[in-house]
Amino acid sequence: MPSQATTIKDLIETNWSLGGNLSKVTAPNMQEPVFFFDRPQVLGNEVVKAIEVVKINDNNEENISDHPNFKEIADYYEITIRYRVLDVETQYAQALEDAELMATELLGILNAQFDPSGASAEWFVSSKRWRRDDHVDQAQPELKRTLALELTQIRGQDDFVFRANSAVMIFDEGLSNGDNIPTSDYNFETIRELSIVEGYPQVPYLTKDKTRGQGVPHLVRGWFSGVFSALIFGRTADIIGSTLEKIGKIYLTQSATLGLQSQCAEIVMLHNLQNTISSPQTFQSKSFMRISRIDKVTTDESLLAYRIVGQLTQPTVVLLV
Repeated sequence: MPSQATTIKDLIETNWSLGGNLSKVTAPNMQEPVFFFDRPQVLGNEVVKAIEVVKINDNNEENISDHPNFKEIADYYEITIRYRVLDVETQYAQALEDAELMATELLGILNAQFDPSGASAEWFVSSKRWRRDDHVDQAQPELKRTLALELTQIRGQDDFVFRANSAVMIFDEGLSNGDNIPTSDYNFETIRELSIVEGYPQVPYLTKDKTRGQGVPHLVRGWFSGVFSALIFGRTADIIGSTLEKIGKIYLTQSATLGLQSQCAEIVMLHNLQNTISSPQTFQSKSFMRISRIDKVTTDESLLAYRIVGQLTQPTVVLLV
């Protein structure tokens, strides 16, 4: 089994797409390609252009903070770009440009692999910070740019605990009812918070029974009630459009649907969570509601967000799918 550093080195090398002076293969007019290493190069034996990947341990085995019910895990990578300037008089400006191009290519590859919003992402924070360690006190200066990449995730102490950061909220087109239903389920991809509060209020009444104490009422079940609330960042695809799942349509009164004229649509939202066992299970909540309020939320330190609030029309159905 290869080390994690080797795995990431192979990932970068396989997806490296720069050509010309920054190609990973030689050409008749370019005999100094970019090389890829899963370790620092041997001092004094460095190649002209290189990518070096350094990692201490395998995934999920470094920088661990244990809490009573969960643990924070941070995986840390150092990825270094090396570019030696062979001729200071004629190549320095080109070398600076090439180093920037290599950095952009590297970030593109890593962003595609380690996107916290990706459907399969384990981490909820991806932190990237560049450090400049150029060696310019020599006849052939070396540009050395190091990217510190840190991936942080939350895991339960028990792998059967379901994680919230990988949640998916889905508008169920097959079960929803209203004007202009979309032709397929719709995923809200930027969900940040979701709350489902529901139950039966308990109605007190007094009897002559004093076994629980003087003036202590008996309780009987009242009417079911519940509130569904979800906060999403506002994307154009979530807001603008003519079908029912759009923020601008989902709360409006209906005009064409039989039985719902002048009423709110009947909306069904799915909420999927996964745990961290070897073959992850998906825990699904299926909530039936009529949307009662849309809150538009803006602050100086965040993005445009919308809070979708719905009144539940029946108890939520939960299952493993």
